[in-house]
Amino acid sequence: MAQRRFEDKDYESLKSKFNKTASPKAYIELDQFRSIMGLLGLRSASFLAERIFKAIDKDGNGQMELAEFVLVMDILVNGTTQEKHEFGFKILDLDGNNELSFQEFATALQNIMGLWYSMTGTSIKCDEEALQYLFRKLDVQQVGRVRKADYLTIMEDGSEIIPWYELLNYGAQYLINLEEEPQSPKRLQLQRQKTVS
Repeated sequence: MAQRRFEDKDYESLKSKFNKTASPKAYIELDQFRSIMGLLGLRSASFLAERIFKAIDKDGNGQMELAEFVLVMDILVNGTTQEKHEFGFKILDLDGNNELSFQEFATALQNIMGLWYSMTGTSIKCDEEALQYLFRKLDVQQVGRVRKADYLTIMEDGSEIIPWYELLNYGAQYLINLEEEPQSPKRLQLQRQKTVS
């Protein structure tokens, strides 16, 4: 295991929460992990909890040990940008083959949008055409899948291939319309806002 970056008091706090949840066993299962996510304010994010759990549970035995729990919390709290991007990809890659299929992407995006709705009350629909459009934006090789290396390059580059704020607040059709009308007043306003920030 990589050296943890938590201070001793933070590590002891995590260990205490883990042991309280795991008691009397030395591991926690998915339902218990969901309850921990609930303590973090993510009770409605069962998809996210399940994906994080599966990404951590490397041997697939349905059990998360303390070391695995601390490692993922360390990445989420103290990790480098690259570590967080790699872990994010692991959460999206449902079959673990280091590529995102359209189905994996669509499932993840629909669940993220559902989580966004539960947190904000914003109801955004993402139809098949819009999902295909967004997937093509990430599929830089145009091979029908997003390879991990391409995903990490996109994320590290910092360029906003998909403007997530606009997607989550206005929907995918809005982005398609903006691309089709590059000189629209709304498009120019968004460009000015990005230049100022």
